[in-house]
Amino acid sequence: MAGVGPFEGYGTKEAQYLSSLSFGWLVVKGAAIGAVIGWLVPMWFHINRTKSPDQIAGRLIQMNQRVLAKEIRNLNPGNLTDAVAAVSASVAAIDLNVSRNEKDVFQIICGHLAGLPNSDVDIDSADQEFDRCLEMIEANTFELESRLKQLNGCPLLASLMPFIASSIAFADGVYLDQERDIVEKIKRQVKFIDYVPS
Repeated sequence: MAGVGPFEGYGTKEAQYLSSLSFGWLVVKGAAIGAVIGWLVPMWFHINRTKSPDQIAGRLIQMNQRVLAKEIRNLNPGNLTDAVAAVSASVAAIDLNVSRNEKDVFQIICGHLAGLPNSDVDIDSADQEFDRCLEMIEANTFELESRLKQLNGCPLLASLMPFIASSIAFADGVYLDQERDIVEKIKRQVKFIDYVPS
């Protein structure tokens, strides 16, 4: 079988066409394919890893550890857990089915918050509060605004809440219009949280 143009003879294994260039051509093709795969796979992994739902809020928490730790000192015990559980539950309950991914992202975010100095966030108590919020949402006795008001004097913590809501909304891979609406509602509510300098 003969090749076309400059590739004539490289597409066959007949002895008359084999030469030292055949091996060189094979190496060139292999290197080209290896370079493309070597570039695409790590890039794809990096893009997906940095845009995964738990990374949205997690990166913000890691980047602002010192300021968040100072603000946490101004809170009463349990206020941060209450606010995070309320925000997360209000988004997760939108589609009437809390997925395992939404719960996992909530736990990862609580893990980031638990690692902050002065933080009283405990993953087990946060899980219980999350479940309690879901029960209150189902019973129509849930008030998100009152829980967000517990963050008065903590503007960075308050501004973190819409990012936590977005993380939960993206966790199941579908960003519903109702989830977008609740994230926008949380953004509007945290705008009015007072800044009290410490």
